[in-house]
Amino acid sequence: MPIPLPPPSIRWPALIVVLLSISISFSVYTLFAAQSDGGPAIVNDYYQKGKNWNETAETRRRGERLSMDVVVEPAGDEKRLRPVVLTVRSPAGAPVVDLQGTARLYRPQTVEVLATVPLYPVPGQPGTYRQLMPIQSTGLWDVELHATRGGEPLSKTVRVDIR
Repeated sequence: MPIPLPPPSIRWPALIVVLLSISISFSVYTLFAAQSDGGPAIVNDYYQKGKNWNETAETRRRGERLSMDVVVEPAGDEKRLRPVVLTVRSPAGAPVVDLQGTARLYRPQTVEVLATVPLYPVPGQPGTYRQLMPIQSTGLWDVELHATRGGEPLSKTVRVDIR
């Protein structure tokens, strides 16, 4: 017994509606995928980073295993510098106390790094590191952690929206 088909007067408009729906769905998906990591960022010396991509990807993979929260506190007496508190935890949720390295501060829309400061652990608060950084305006800021843990390099970037 043959499968009954809708008449051509319904079939062609339905096909057009399905194709338009697929196109709109993929456009919306592309929009969300493009903004999923905070949007684009300018890369300094992209050629050299491309040549060293395997090492960069491995350090990022190690960094993605860690959980990092960034809190930017209001400016104190020194108006040009704001306290930035990094809280780093292992995948199991334990504080990470053996990091040695630096934190970099930059804007996603610029190439230059605005500050590079060493990690200073906060006494009595394991896994918490506090720095003073020159954050003088609102908007998007990237805090990039470059550190070693157990002799292995790692990096992680957190985008912060400061209001």
